[in-house]
Amino acid sequence: MTPLTHADLEIRLLKREPAGYPVELSLDNQRMFRGGFITPDIADWTPRRLDAEAGRELFNLLVQDDLVRSAWDLIRGARPQRRIRLSIDSSAPNLYAVPWELMQEVGEGGIGVNLAASDATPFSRYIALSQEYGEPVRAYPLKIVVAVASPANLSDYPGGLMEIDPDQEYDALQVAVDGLPVELIRIPQPCTLEAIDAALSNGAHVLHLIAHGALSRHGRAVILLANRNNQVRHIYADEHAGLLALHARDAAQRPDALRLVFLASCQSATADPTDAFRAFAPRLVQAGVPAVLAMQDLVPINTARAFTQAFYRQLLRHGEVDLASNQARAALLSGRWPAAHVPVLFMRLTDGQLLAPNPARTALENILADPRFSFFDPANGKYIPLPVEAVHITGHQDLSQFQAAGGESTASIDIWNALEEVLERHTPHDGHGDGPRVLALLGGYGSNRGTQLKRIVWNTARMSLNPGEADFVLPVYIDLETMPSTSLASNDLIEKLVAEKLEAIWPGAAAVTSGLLAGREPLLRFVFNTDDSLPEREQAAWLNRLRQFIIQHPQHQYVVGANLETFDARWFAGLDQHLLILQPMSRRRIRHFLQHLPANDRGGLPLLERLDRFGIYDLAAVPWFMVKLLSHARDGTYPESRTQMLGKIVDDAVAGTVDRMTRSSQTPTLNRQGLHSHIDQILNALAWRLQTGRVRELSLADAFAIMKAVRGDREYSLERMVEALVANRLLTTYGIDSLRFAYGRIQAYCCAREIIARPDREESLDDITSTLGRLSRLHWWEETLVFSAGLLAGDADAVAPFLEIMVYGMNLLESERTFLAARCLSEAANQPPPEEIASLNDTVTAALIWRLQSTNEPDSAQRSRAAELLGQIASPRAVEQLAKTAYYQTRLDRRGGAAYDYSNVRMAAIIGLLRMGETDQEELLAGIDLVLTELLYLWQSRDVPLLIEWLDQDVNTSAQGLAAMALGDLHMQLKLSPEGQPAAQQAIDALADKFLHGEMDEATHWAVAYALATVDLPTVRQAVLIPLLNNLDTLLPPGARGLQQLKCLAYLIGLVRWQSPEARAFLLERCIRDAADPNLMAVAIDALARLADTRDRLLMEAIAQGEPPADAAPHFASFSAPNQQYLRRKAIDALASLGNEDSLANLRQRRGGPAGWNQDLEQALYRTSEEIFWRQYRDDGLTLRVRS
Repeated sequence: MTPLTHADLEIRLLKREPAGYPVELSLDNQRMFRGGFITPDIADWTPRRLDAEAGRELFNLLVQDDLVRSAWDLIRGARPQRRIRLSIDSSAPNLYAVPWELMQEVGEGGIGVNLAASDATPFSRYIALSQEYGEPVRAYPLKIVVAVASPANLSDYPGGLMEIDPDQEYDALQVAVDGLPVELIRIPQPCTLEAIDAALSNGAHVLHLIAHGALSRHGRAVILLANRNNQVRHIYADEHAGLLALHARDAAQRPDALRLVFLASCQSATADPTDAFRAFAPRLVQAGVPAVLAMQDLVPINTARAFTQAFYRQLLRHGEVDLASNQARAALLSGRWPAAHVPVLFMRLTDGQLLAPNPARTALENILADPRFSFFDPANGKYIPLPVEAVHITGHQDLSQFQAAGGESTASIDIWNALEEVLERHTPHDGHGDGPRVLALLGGYGSNRGTQLKRIVWNTARMSLNPGEADFVLPVYIDLETMPSTSLASNDLIEKLVAEKLEAIWPGAAAVTSGLLAGREPLLRFVFNTDDSLPEREQAAWLNRLRQFIIQHPQHQYVVGANLETFDARWFAGLDQHLLILQPMSRRRIRHFLQHLPANDRGGLPLLERLDRFGIYDLAAVPWFMVKLLSHARDGTYPESRTQMLGKIVDDAVAGTVDRMTRSSQTPTLNRQGLHSHIDQILNALAWRLQTGRVRELSLADAFAIMKAVRGDREYSLERMVEALVANRLLTTYGIDSLRFAYGRIQAYCCAREIIARPDREESLDDITSTLGRLSRLHWWEETLVFSAGLLAGDADAVAPFLEIMVYGMNLLESERTFLAARCLSEAANQPPPEEIASLNDTVTAALIWRLQSTNEPDSAQRSRAAELLGQIASPRAVEQLAKTAYYQTRLDRRGGAAYDYSNVRMAAIIGLLRMGETDQEELLAGIDLVLTELLYLWQSRDVPLLIEWLDQDVNTSAQGLAAMALGDLHMQLKLSPEGQPAAQQAIDALADKFLHGEMDEATHWAVAYALATVDLPTVRQAVLIPLLNNLDTLLPPGARGLQQLKCLAYLIGLVRWQSPEARAFLLERCIRDAADPNLMAVAIDALARLADTRDRLLMEAIAQGEPPADAAPHFASFSAPNQQYLRRKAIDALASLGNEDSLANLRQRRGGPAGWNQDLEQALYRTSEEIFWRQYRDDGLTLRVRS
């Protein structure tokens, strides 16, 4: 965003002639338009109401002459941003009484544009003087003399005048300028002219005068001040304006000369019809005051105060007095304050620049001009606004479980929305409570962390410069990755960095840095990006210095970007920590993003079709890969499989490495093709060593030893090769002496290449697949095996034995193995497949369908994954099962009754169906139900009104649930474009109303809750969560409906991971402590597991052991044995998120306790053990660096 550059348009109204008042328009003092007239009746114009219609009428009177209208249209078309100076000749005094500030031009779409309230047209009444104004002053603080005239005998004045309360008026002005760099100088009572003169003599930039004004019996303009006895004294424009204006002389030489007079008095701007300069406002300007704000009619007190507050805030942002006046008037109009046209500005400035721009504003403009941040300006077209989101947690969670969270469509929040939630609505620290607040943005390599931090800087600067923003927030970006490591040892590192960065953007920052840090205006938002390559000790040392800096300056805001793997909550001990953990982009968000790219964008729908066909959303979920996908697609190259796509990316990166090495090489004989081959071999060898060693990184010594073995005696530098590989994002350094692959999938791909190239390939694959019994081993090798299938896809003789090993060599009735086999088959797919592979497809499809049944797979997340893979297979048998899962009651509840599957499973099934074309849908779903086909059509055509009709009907409950999920999905799609936002709002309103007030069956209620969870957190929080929690007893229906509402509310809180003390208290108290219903307690346990607050670990362990504390769950003992068993299993499942090794040890120790133990609990404990093992000691012993 760049500041508006206004053309200069002077409109001169001259002495009346027989045809009327001549009008001249001058553009930039170069082009003159003459010959037009305004009707002579304009001086007597008296509309019935001073409203928008009157404003349009007045404007039409100004341009009713064809010559004037043509000139106006020509100027507006050429220069839409123009400073309007209305100059009324002294010989046309009748025109001063016309309320020109009311004028409205009819703009596009028939909408009236108030010329005196638009940023594009700063408006003033101009009085030309030969005296130069000089350079605008840097008036910070702005000295304002406040004079409130309240003579004791006002009520005795002819006609009776309302008394003015000096204290009340002064207090109101203090509120108006609170937080601004302003010094108020109050005139004591009685408020005399002499006292004002004395105060101005000591130096002041503004006189703010609150008094009564009137026309005397002789028509002379007077302001009512007090004499020394506090009685009314008339101050006449023609006698006393010059005295006040003396203080404005020599403004160029005197930085504290008078710049502005603000006459907050009734009728102080109304001119005497016989002499325009006998009224105070124009008389002060003629006498030398640069600008005067006055009232041209009676004005309500609240209107005057609202105008005053907005005016001073805007003036101190940019220093342009006419623009500030327009913006203050716009604030009155938007707030529906009456008499917005009454304040009127007279000035002798041609450019409106009364004060020098606020240095904070200059700093913000410098930030926006910085190439690091101007990259994000949509006008540049460089930044790709990928749907990157994060999960917001508060520092009480075990972070390791979020490290590999896969593209889940609920619980994430846009980075900017989260920042506003955490920082902008936070009261600066006052020394009490949890300490100063810090927001940590956590993500690994390629998570888009650095880009998002810079986007925060750009967006902060852009938003601060928006006219509607009351105060500046100045971002200060400090990137440690660009600093030499030797400088990080300095004890005053942070202070030096802050001073250096401020000096780069803030004029004269060296002299004011300490004041900026100590003050609150402007608010500083520090954005730090840590250096992932720093050794842990050095990183911890500088972060400790940062923590001390935050404690010393708690009034400012802090965002710190760090690697999730290395993050340690102890870095910010004593601070109020909020963590945003960057997530892989979800499949739904990717689809929405691509669907809303322009129709002619080859990276839009054509790329989406390939992602659907080949199921490569997991790779597209990584921002760097997604950018590469878009780039290739826009060049006309589309993915044909996950393996082919990643191979293309790696090949391009290796080519970039070769380019870099050959450019810098001193060896002319370096062969490009041979070097490319060597680098491929080196990458494969490194990947094989890492993968078989089950480690993520190698020491530089070990890595160079492997490289040397491949290089042999060839003449190229391994050090330069590593630098080039890092620059091309294939490898990355870790600490000071380790090397790793930049992305785990690139390591897996290169390892697969090594396996396929090995002479003992079959033996190697057999060794790997035979050791996949543990979940951790399977996870470790899964990607490598899938890429191996893709690499073999073109060789039918080789791929068939490999796939047979994957299908027949494992127990397909175990979920993870089923999914691995399905992924390998999908990656090796050919159309049509050979007969032996088609048979394998049938076997795996049957296994997935078996896994989709709740009786076979109790975990809904696993059933959801089975549905996703079936959607990728898309055979008629798979489609039929997906349709049944989405539309029919395929699940057995705890009582053995038929029920719809959980909403996440139904949604996965629906997405699989949505991937098909309309013709395929009609053919394959014709035998299921025509309503399902219609709902899919409405979903794809984004028909919100008809979907709402399906939601509101109560005959077909299956259709109700699907309509709800469609509305949630469409809300997020439609809000991406301005034209879709009304329908998006309609969708969320319908879902919120249904959830809060609607009558529906249980299945529909769950579906509505899930649909709301697919909406962004700020929206659902404002629409549902806060209203319901704040008014729970009022909104909660009685009986069974109320119980169902509580369950769905707990379910929704868990799905969106709402990290709120109120939400957690609701779950612990209302749903567990006070609940006499085991099903409600079960839902609350699931929700607490998703919130993942480790403070709830002990409670979950106690419930799992069957012995929860009586004060935490008093009703547990009264539940039946099956219900207790059910809750214990739920608690054990929850410990997969909340527990640790100690939890497992406690449970194993207490298995023989009074509550007993059985095989069902033992199986649950085994699953939880595997999850905890994988989460805390990922990769068979590779200890994560994340600490809870």
